[in-house]
Amino acid sequence: RPYTTGAISKWTRWCTLSADAGGGLSCYFNRGLVLSQFVARYLAEKKLTPAKFKAQLKKSVDPVFRAFLEGDLGAKLREILEDGRLESAEVHAALYELGDAPVEDALIALGPHLSLILANGSDTSADGNADARQHLNAAGVPTIDRLLKSKGLGHNKFAVISDATGPKAVWTGSTNWSTTGLCTQANNGLLLEDAGVATRYQQQWDRLRDASPPVLTPAGFPAALVS
Repeated sequence: RPYTTGAISKWTRWCTLSADAGGGLSCYFNRGLVLSQFVARYLAEKKLTPAKFKAQLKKSVDPVFRAFLEGDLGAKLREILEDGRLESAEVHAALYELGDAPVEDALIALGPHLSLILANGSDTSADGNADARQHLNAAGVPTIDRLLKSKGLGHNKFAVISDATGPKAVWTGSTNWSTTGLCTQANNGLLLEDAGVATRYQQQWDRLRDASPPVLTPAGFPAALVS
């Protein structure tokens, strides 16, 4: 029945949402709310089990629904990776978790513009990035393997974007570059377009590279830096 008594708040004013937070900072969010009614209805309509749904997301079988879950976050990440293919661009990424076919394909498309540090987690008995690493390496993209042998974990998830003059921006935030991080968890991505901040992140990337143990080198790749 309609409310006729009691305290009722006024309608909030209409707002136009923007990623721009000022000062060279932009914030992006996804809709990774899998435990929700709209996803339950989608699964019922498509006759999908949760396992089949997750497999579908990884393969982008339904790109429209996947794009909905990724929201502005996924769209901006793809834009950054596409811009990284420009002639004067370079992308230096340090990732803790990589496991998503579309993202891996976008990284492969960067070719020589990409330098990637790929770490493992706290479980030293397994490497959760093994499949992604093999995918990139098989496509001719080297990875710098930061495989830690302690209970610490290389929990980095950032990428420095540079041009011919040096570091210009950095992408960071809570998002792991995986299907889970992009589509099934609520996450954020932060783009800081500040040369000074980007330079500090680049210096940290260099430290991570230098601290990574030497490994056997495939033919044609730089020594002690890649798998």
